[in-house]
Amino acid sequence: MAPPSLDDVAEVRRLHIAVRAILRDGDSESAIREWREVSTRADLETRALALLAVADIALRQGREAEALDALHGITTVPPELKSADAVVVNRGILALRTGAPAEAIQILEPLAPRITDLAMQALARRTLGIAHYELGRYDQAERQFRFSASAMPQEPSSWLGAGLAALAQNRLAEAEDLLGRARVATPEVATAASYGLVLVAVKKGDRDAFRERGTTFVDRYPRHPAAPAVLYGLAAAALDRKDLAEGQAWVQRLLREPAAADLGTHALLRLAAAAEAQTRSDVAREAYRDLLTRSTTPEIRTDAWFGLAESALAARDGAEAQRAAEGFLREVPSGDPRAVQAHLTLVRALEAQGQRDRAVAAIESFLREFPKDAATPTLELRRGQLLAEAKRWDAAQQAFEGARRADDPALAAEVQVRDRVRRGAHHDEGGHAVDREHAQIEVAAGDLRFRDGDRQAGCQAGPPLEHATDTRVVLPGGGTCRS
Repeated sequence: MAPPSLDDVAEVRRLHIAVRAILRDGDSESAIREWREVSTRADLETRALALLAVADIALRQGREAEALDALHGITTVPPELKSADAVVVNRGILALRTGAPAEAIQILEPLAPRITDLAMQALARRTLGIAHYELGRYDQAERQFRFSASAMPQEPSSWLGAGLAALAQNRLAEAEDLLGRARVATPEVATAASYGLVLVAVKKGDRDAFRERGTTFVDRYPRHPAAPAVLYGLAAAALDRKDLAEGQAWVQRLLREPAAADLGTHALLRLAAAAEAQTRSDVAREAYRDLLTRSTTPEIRTDAWFGLAESALAARDGAEAQRAAEGFLREVPSGDPRAVQAHLTLVRALEAQGQRDRAVAAIESFLREFPKDAATPTLELRRGQLLAEAKRWDAAQQAFEGARRADDPALAAEVQVRDRVRRGAHHDEGGHAVDREHAQIEVAAGDLRFRDGDRQAGCQAGPPLEHATDTRVVLPGGGTCRS
């Protein structure tokens, strides 16, 4: 229906009753159209009341930009309003909520000092504080929040805002005091204050306070968006203290958070590195396996394959070391310097399982791919020894000659091996060189030894590779406060 002719405010009230009936039917669009039609035909006072009604309905529907647009149309504030300042304050709040903090400051800053109602002034000051905070003007934000707290000391959100602003300025003692005042409040304010206190402990480097506050925070607010970051921090702190059990427990709890995929990945890498440093290959292997079951980037997968191969070999699990080394070599991009060590690990893993022929094949693959590598002479020697074990004397002699050409003093044992083979070998009917009684080669954990009665000559297969990945994730700073 068309709106009636309006001569006074009483008519507006009668229309208001009709519009409320429309709203009860859930037709907010029709209600807004009625009031907008009124605003185009009425005097300034009635226009203001009609636009206030539009703003109210729009806010109820979550349409803040439309509510702000309606308030912008009010040029004369109705004298019937309990506080004429309320319209301007609401306009500033809506400007802030619609992503215009600079406009909110422009609206509210001239008005705030003149507001006599303390509750209204506190609201205006708090809105100004949030606007300055969002613009990175933390000193001005803190000043406005403190004004708000002075006007209404019983309102904890003002102390929260002041504390977060002080924290952003790295004034940690004041931040701790202010946030402590806001901690006993409504759940929303108390949650933000508690998180702020966690951040204060992080910035102060107070490990004990962080452990206490962080634990309380994740136990009390496990669904908070910052909880995964705090869990990661607790895990990292425990590992830094060399408390592997506590660190592992925090990592496992972090992995149960579906939204913490990246943090969980980095936490597992850190746990694995800490476990390796403490020679806990069981923990390291579990961490690397978890990494490989997660959806991770190729870079992380190769890190995990490599670490698993090394830790499995350290635990004398040749089968897993082989599988992991092969996984690494299959997925690693060309040119990765760890490929050399992965080949060496594969050789040792195959030997540990008694797979001599496959170990020889792996060495030959390495020699083809890295003919100039520093490990080549040692691997030539090892190939010769494996071939000698298999009674393949001619091929063994060629391998020994290849090792000898490197002219490496560390491979002096090769000469003894070759001479021993020549002295102890004789030809069988098939023309193959064999040594039925004396030539015995023993391999144990990378040590190459040739035994002849009580005489031993040894050479080291090469230094172990230390593999550690330390990826740090910094806890997010800042916070939010609401009017």
